[in-house]
Amino acid sequence: MKPMLCATVIGFVLVTVGCSKKEETEVVPPGFCRTEVECQPIADRQQAYQNQLRDRLIVQGVHDQYLPCGSYRVTKAPNGFWIVTQDKNGCPATAGQQDPHPGPSKAK
Repeated sequence: MKPMLCATVIGFVLVTVGCSKKEETEVVPPGFCRTEVECQPIADRQQAYQNQLRDRLIVQGVHDQYLPCGSYRVTKAPNGFWIVTQDKNGCPATAGQQDPHPGPSKAK
């Protein structure tokens, strides 16, 4: 009688486990969003921060060429998720990193 009871219990457990629905959770990589609506507040925060930074730098007398420029928007990434990107269309060209007329060497 015990072997029959054990077989029944094991069979019941296997059927229960086999028939249960398993939800597949989709892992969103860091820096990405599942939907466009989830990413929009991030883009808005980035844009607001950039505008504040521009205002502070203008007060300090920084030339337009060196001010942060562009707009942040939500775009669909190749992996199927959404990401915030910066669109720099219409921004002025930035100056080169190296000085074309360097001063004399200060080597000793």
